[in-house]
Amino acid sequence: MRDYSFTHLQRAVSDSLRQALDTLERHGARLVEVDIANIDGNVAAQLSILLAEASTYHQHWLRTRPGDYGTDVRDRLEAGEMLLATHYLQAQRYRTLLRHELVGALTKVDAVVCPTLAYVATPIREAKVVIEDGVEEEMQEVIMQYTGLSSLTGLPAMSVPCGFSPDGLPIGMQIIGHPFDEATLFRIGHAYQQATDWHVREPVL
Repeated sequence: MRDYSFTHLQRAVSDSLRQALDTLERHGARLVEVDIANIDGNVAAQLSILLAEASTYHQHWLRTRPGDYGTDVRDRLEAGEMLLATHYLQAQRYRTLLRHELVGALTKVDAVVCPTLAYVATPIREAKVVIEDGVEEEMQEVIMQYTGLSSLTGLPAMSVPCGFSPDGLPIGMQIIGHPFDEATLFRIGHAYQQATDWHVREPVL
């Protein structure tokens, strides 16, 4: 995705994805850049929909059994109750727009490729992550940069291992496909794994 697939990534992730694309190209894939004009609003829309729907689902228990929730989860559920109906509806409108644009881009290609995450694996319970320039960011938002695209638009997606960071942490490549066309994703993933051995390597624990 032009101006997005390689945007706001840790260096190790960017390098691994470029190498993965080179591997696919060497084995017969043709790489094409596609434009998705309104993709930058996807994280805000995801958060609005996710928090509003989760807060609604948990509303009763949040009031009667608040101690059953961890502080981080309870804080997010309570934040969801502060959202206005207009926020939720605008996010749903954007969701329809983004799906239309992503499906439109897929009319030109078999699949769209991007990182699975913008960063390598982090320690358990870590709430912040540094992507670039030494700036700490909330992991909750950064984690949705790529993985949320398929969730928000309802398109099939899969992640395949495509490398390790210098510290030995695994990195994934996400492949997003046409509606109801998981078979193509499996073929692409299988072809990539036939050409590489990342999927059989293990990180040092």
